[in-house]
Amino acid sequence: MRILTTALVMAATTACGLANAADEIGPLDQRVWLRVSAFDPSISSGAQVDSSSGASGTAIDFERDLGLPKKKTLPTLLIGTRFRDAWRAEFEYFQLNRSGSQTLNQDIIFNGSTFLISTPATTRFASSVYRASVGYSFVKTPQDEFGVTAGAHVTHLDIVIDSQTLVAGAAVSTDHAEQDRTLPLPTLGLYGSHAFAPAWVASGQVNAFQVKSGGLDGHLFDMQANLLWRATPNIGLGLGYRYDDYKLTSTRDDFHGRVNYQFKGPQLFVEAAF
Repeated sequence: MRILTTALVMAATTACGLANAADEIGPLDQRVWLRVSAFDPSISSGAQVDSSSGASGTAIDFERDLGLPKKKTLPTLLIGTRFRDAWRAEFEYFQLNRSGSQTLNQDIIFNGSTFLISTPATTRFASSVYRASVGYSFVKTPQDEFGVTAGAHVTHLDIVIDSQTLVAGAAVSTDHAEQDRTLPLPTLGLYGSHAFAPAWVASGQVNAFQVKSGGLDGHLFDMQANLLWRATPNIGLGLGYRYDDYKLTSTRDDFHGRVNYQFKGPQLFVEAAF
């Protein structure tokens, strides 16, 4: 939350300084915008990581099998700019780090390491998501904007599992496994905004992609729907809902296995724009 607080202060300071110098702008005419959100998703995640020799790993549900929390509030940062009226670009980033401890209810094979049933295990699951896109508005009026985007959705995962085998309460062996991987996917999308009152804007966007080639088989779907109230032409407060679904199976030499995650839930945000 320290990141969120710092970004909120930066957004408010930037917008207040620019508001004094800027002429009044229309609800859809901002040239640069900075949005900081508090995203409160329900989380579902899983993975199967095979060994380097190709031996199959266990299909793991991280919340059920390893005790990772199903809910966590996290900050997100989005920066956008408009150029040549009909063109725009956006970059978004958020990070989700979770940890959990649980006595295993089954044997788990992960990246070539075996963790035995009834042993306590500690898991750390860190994911960083980067989204970048360029869009073109084929409809652009003072009240409405609709367009298409092309971009990339990059997920970096770092998964660590540690366990200890206990005999008479004393540790007799320790097992450790880690998988650190970056998984990029291109995306295509649609976006739209409607200013239905001078201070109110409803907006939404969808980004998706499906791939089945080069040893990769998977899909990505990212959707947001938001309602923004502009307290001033430069400062806005908003409420929205977000849904992210990502599944990827890889048979490539650098990564053999599959990963899936799903985030869905409400978000609150503040936006500075000029």
